[in-house]
Amino acid sequence: RELSKNFNYKFNDNFTFNTELLDLVRDKHLDIDFQLYIFTTGATQETIECQRFLNGYFKKIFSAEKLNLSKKEPSAYLLLADEINLNPNEILFVDDMRQNTVAAETAGFCTITFRNNMQFETEIEGYIANSLE
Repeated sequence: RELSKNFNYKFNDNFTFNTELLDLVRDKHLDIDFQLYIFTTGATQETIECQRFLNGYFKKIFSAEKLNLSKKEPSAYLLLADEINLNPNEILFVDDMRQNTVAAETAGFCTITFRNNMQFETEIEGYIANSLE
């Protein structure tokens, strides 16, 4: 948000999309087999530049900032579970910040703390295999 206040701001000069990860989501049919949502701290994912990449993958984007929530608090995840009408144990939450996945785990969510694409692919395959049992 602070960067965008600069007159010379260009989204693509400041952010790089992990298109390999989006390809993985598509190739594994995660966007078809599961309901995918984004729970973001701010609202960057709602920008036109982001929507070009994200459109079609996710059902809804939830902004902690707009909802006056903190991703560090388990209560935020319980509210989201209620909003999408699922029990917390039916939800897999993926985040690159361990403090956020700990909060989600405390709320009863399954979690993956994202470190890199290879690690995510291994863990999501394990999650899918376990969910089919």
